[in-house]
Amino acid sequence: MSGNPQNLEGYTHEQIIALTEDDIERMIQLACAEDGIPLLKRPDPIEEFKPFETDRVCFQIGDVVTTDEEFANQLATLLSDHSSGIFRLDYDYKIGSDYHTLKESYHSDKGSTIKRTPYFSQEAFDKIKDELLRRTKLKKEYEAKKDAYDKAYRKRQGWEGDIQGTWYEHLRLEENIKRHIEEFRNYLELANKDVAMAYSFFCKAFRNLNQMAYDRVIKEFNIPIGDAESIKNLAETTMTEKDEKAKADKD
Repeated sequence: MSGNPQNLEGYTHEQIIALTEDDIERMIQLACAEDGIPLLKRPDPIEEFKPFETDRVCFQIGDVVTTDEEFANQLATLLSDHSSGIFRLDYDYKIGSDYHTLKESYHSDKGSTIKRTPYFSQEAFDKIKDELLRRTKLKKEYEAKKDAYDKAYRKRQGWEGDIQGTWYEHLRLEENIKRHIEEFRNYLELANKDVAMAYSFFCKAFRNLNQMAYDRVIKEFNIPIGDAESIKNLAETTMTEKDEKAKADKD
């Protein structure tokens, strides 16, 4: 990636925070193009699978199965009209020299409820097979495109981390600077508008602050650079001595 003119090396903080998302995206794309990374868009996934609906119904009454609903209704009515009929069968049979009478009951209640079962016609089944073949082809094409996209995106991530990451760092730094400028306003009010006193308070409170934040405070409130340096050095010396004394007392 080194040597590519699209990174943010050489840009000032002010130039970087002035960049827009579109600017950053264009920089990333230019860097990828320079590195030979394909500029691929994420492929659209294939449409959501919708379950196929049956187009036929069969009807079952007892042990009888038919596709004729009218016949099924007629049979159900017939069985319902003769529901629970009992017939006694009486006849004689001979065992040895004796005759016996067999009496057996026969129940005609075979059930008159119609069971409806959806199913696919041959025509519908053929369409389903064609659709599944089509979806299989689309899935293979999508997976190939997705694989190519993923490989390109993994390479692109290096430039995102370089360019976009640097941009985010400077945006966060700018937010931090603005927050500290507001902190200085609080110290300025506390010091009754005495800039030198307020800057002394500020330097004591924020001893490890990024130098850029100090510079912005100096510029924002027109603090002479020489005075600012003297105040900061004195504040640092005072706080260091205080820390050393506190450590000695603790020991």
